Amino acid sequence: MPRVLRVVVRLHWGYSVKHPLYSAGQPSLRFPPPTSLLGALAYPLHLREAKPEMVVVGGNLYSSTVELLDLVPWVCYRISNLDPRSLIETKDISRVIIAPYVRGQYVYPGSPNIWAVQVHGKIYAPTLTLDIVYVVANSKVDTAKLVQAAWSIAKLGVKEAIANTVNVELLDATPANKKVVETRYAFPQTLAAPLEGGYVVSRLPLPHRDWYRLAEVRDPSTYMDDYILPIDRVKARLSGKGAALKVEKQELGYVIVPKEVVSP
Repeated sequence: MPRVLRVVVRLHWGYSVKHPLYSAGQPSLRFPPPTSLLGALAYPLHLREAKPEMVVVGGNLYSSTVELLDLVPWVCYRISNLDPRSLIETKDISRVIIAPYVRGQYVYPGSPNIWAVQVHGKIYAPTLTLDIVYVVANSKVDTAKLVQAAWSIAKLGVKEAIANTVNVELLDATPANKKVVETRYAFPQTLAAPLEGGYVVSRLPLPHRDWYRLAEVRDPSTYMDDYILPIDRVKARLSGKGAALKVEKQELGYVIVPKEVVSP
């Protein structure tokens, strides 16, 4: 029987997850991407196991988060205490003063080391609460260590985006033999089409192994999709790529996942 790890996380001031298509200016994604939710769980997990932040797999360099995909192939979430439409990005003008090329002695007319002021995007939402559902790969996964890591989540996105875990539950789930389901949790449009209910659309990266591959120039948009974030509940029709899991806890209801997560 499939299992899910439900983790409720509260953010201190909000979050900042840099948009992958920018370099100098650093706007933030408006909503937390699933890739960063996996990273939030992978960080304490690998810290406990004294693993490095980068690993070599098949001769290629990856973020160590890629190893978590073998345990948790999918994640979805909802914003439980705010209307997602209220989340607005602000941009702060900041300067990286520890870099030598922006120190005072290098800032003078004609200096070859002058560096432009950068803007950094942030989503300010004090006490924002995320209800996250991590889908566990199979019954052989050591869920005890996942639960320990979930209680140790400390950040989301940049290291300054302080987070703390409020609750952790390991729950059973059942594959739903339905084409239309109602859900409160975000899902990509390639898996289901919304039919009824209010929602917000945002383009976010998918949990994909190649997303975490480093030191290689690729088009990030290849691994992104338009996500549906329900304002409350959304009725959706599953596509040929999508499936649904019904979580045993009544208040959670259905979550939409890729078909291969249910039937690998």
